[in-house]
Amino acid sequence: MPRLLPLALAAAVAAGGAFAWHQAGRPAQADMPPTAPPPMPVPVAPVLVRELAETAEFTGFLHPARSVELRPRVGGMIEAVEVPEGGLVHAGQVLFRLDQRLYRAALARAEAALAEARERHALAGRQHARTRSLAGEGYAPRERLEQQAAEREALAAQVQAAEAAVVSARLDLDFTVITAPIAGRIGRAVVTEGNLVAAGETLLAGIVSVDPMHVLFDVDEPTYLHLLGAAAEATDAPMKVEVALTGENGFPRRGRLDFLDNQADRATGTARLRAVLPNADGRLAPGLFARVRVPLSAPRPTMLVAEAAIGAAQGGRYVLVAAPEGIAAFRPVRLGPSAGEGLRVVREGLAPGESVVARGMVRPGTRIAPLPASVASNSEEPRS
Repeated sequence: MPRLLPLALAAAVAAGGAFAWHQAGRPAQADMPPTAPPPMPVPVAPVLVRELAETAEFTGFLHPARSVELRPRVGGMIEAVEVPEGGLVHAGQVLFRLDQRLYRAALARAEAALAEARERHALAGRQHARTRSLAGEGYAPRERLEQQAAEREALAAQVQAAEAAVVSARLDLDFTVITAPIAGRIGRAVVTEGNLVAAGETLLAGIVSVDPMHVLFDVDEPTYLHLLGAAAEATDAPMKVEVALTGENGFPRRGRLDFLDNQADRATGTARLRAVLPNADGRLAPGLFARVRVPLSAPRPTMLVAEAAIGAAQGGRYVLVAAPEGIAAFRPVRLGPSAGEGLRVVREGLAPGESVVARGMVRPGTRIAPLPASVASNSEEPRS
């Protein structure tokens, strides 16, 4: 043991020297500060400012401006049906024909009765003239002259009644030819040839007008009150509205508001409004679903941002602002309606001239390298 102790001490000293040399030869990496990651390139979009009007959007349906349930004015048997089912008809177009034989006979009887009445009236006139001549010479009593005058007036009244009967019979004959009272699109023929129809009862077909078309929709009470006030202050210019049908992007159709109901529905808290929509090509039909956008204010500067830049958090909506320090700063915002074309109205939280992160998985506080992003411009008005 005493002889091995110097050897152990020598080995320990050698190992310590080798460890010290190894530690001195290593670069001092542990003492260097950590390298920051490079900024993340992300597209940013500016906060846009457009002159837009505040609007409200509602749902409704198309309704014909005029509609007719076609019923016969006289009874009889259907002799011919000339209905272009589902097609367009013009006012006065022949659609149905009834058997006219009975009505032609009734007209002939009325005309014969008129001729008889006229002949009796003419005879009474001649007799009255003869009696008046004799009475002037003293050969006829005055009472007879007055009696014949009364008979002549009574026969004149009978002539008028016979003339009215002829007019009525001729109208009944005309009513056997049933024509379209309005221009529009006709539905299917409910009855066919050979069927008996009753005057004023049997439904033959239905016709709805095509141009223009009405859009009926219900609005809430605040909007109704606002529009009532606007209507009271409005000039002769009608209020413009925008309409879209199912499957249409945006609001491509333009109409005008022409009716506000005179009372609100207490059960629903809404009021009925009506707009007039041109339909010159006849492609619109009653009953179709429609979206209506109504202006509530005059155009004013409005801030817009890209829809893709808006995020959702527990406290509400937010955007990431490209801060001057080169970081993505969290910013809560209060949003308005969509403006279409990928833009959204911002009511509070942003200022003109700022830029927001348009898209990408970026967390608040991340260092960013802003890249320009193309945001489609929009000229449409927002909806509430």
